[in-house]
Amino acid sequence: TPYCYKGKAYKRNDTSTIVASEYEYQNLLLKNMNISWTELPSKVQDLHFKAFENKFISRFGREAVFPDTYITLELYTEEEGFTNAASLLADNNPHPGLDIVEYGENRTILDNVYYLEKLSVLEILQRTQEIFERKYCYETVEGFDRVVKERIPSRCFRELIANALIHREWVVSGKIKVEMFRDKVTVSSPGGLPEGLSPERYISDRHLSFLRNRNLALTFLKLGLVETLGSGIPMIQESYRHSVRKPEFTVEDDMISTTLPVLLLPAQLTTEQRTVYELVRLMQPVSAGELARHSELSRTVQLRILNELIDCGMIAKEGKGRSTKYILHEQPMT
Repeated sequence: TPYCYKGKAYKRNDTSTIVASEYEYQNLLLKNMNISWTELPSKVQDLHFKAFENKFISRFGREAVFPDTYITLELYTEEEGFTNAASLLADNNPHPGLDIVEYGENRTILDNVYYLEKLSVLEILQRTQEIFERKYCYETVEGFDRVVKERIPSRCFRELIANALIHREWVVSGKIKVEMFRDKVTVSSPGGLPEGLSPERYISDRHLSFLRNRNLALTFLKLGLVETLGSGIPMIQESYRHSVRKPEFTVEDDMISTTLPVLLLPAQLTTEQRTVYELVRLMQPVSAGELARHSELSRTVQLRILNELIDCGMIAKEGKGRSTKYILHEQPMT
């Protein structure tokens, strides 16, 4: 593999043979060589590593030694020089970066747009985290202390960005995209899942870490920028265990997207909201008429509460007119 004819690569698709995309062709070449893209020699060898050096000193209390440290981390070989993983860590990173869009009330209102490119992936991770904390974290006074509160768990978001940087499919030229709404944040990463990892196993709390970009992933791990490899999704799910709103994971052939909603604990709901929510949870799918007979609320009040719960993503409607039913909005994966 790959099989070529008249300058084009082909692949089997069920019982037919079709032209492979450039992305598929590059992956077939790498698979045939038994090597990942980040292990290939970088086309740019005049690289600088101030961000990496600063992070290394902060982590280990000493400077990285060239070339020994870089060879140990598989960022450099004496025969071919710096690898693609090194070029991603370099201050003059030549590869696609990350875009951040802050929305207002809806997608038609843009509050801010940030283009993070030509930066070390270490710098991209830090700047993205700073923008996130300005939007979703705030300080409050409890007694005599100022306490930082998180509307969305900062630890979960940092793990998402780190994973998007080290596990994305770098053969694809697209950028990582972060969309920040008032009630949620979505991170979309180019490329699908690594071969051998199913969508069901991906969101499982028992899956092994498939290291698509092994040397880059291990460098992030050594620098303390990610937790134990393979623990990201279970950690996110545990962080939302008591929240009414849950994360959503979307897996497609060319993209992986994760949405982290603003935490909403049952104690934050009004008495009426909790009543309607619990009835929907117990009776779903349930009609408005069935709810009214059990909630003892007026139709007007009940409709208002249902719309509030729909707006904050806790429940969803199925059907139309008299066939309308209400269910919990819990879609962990699509």
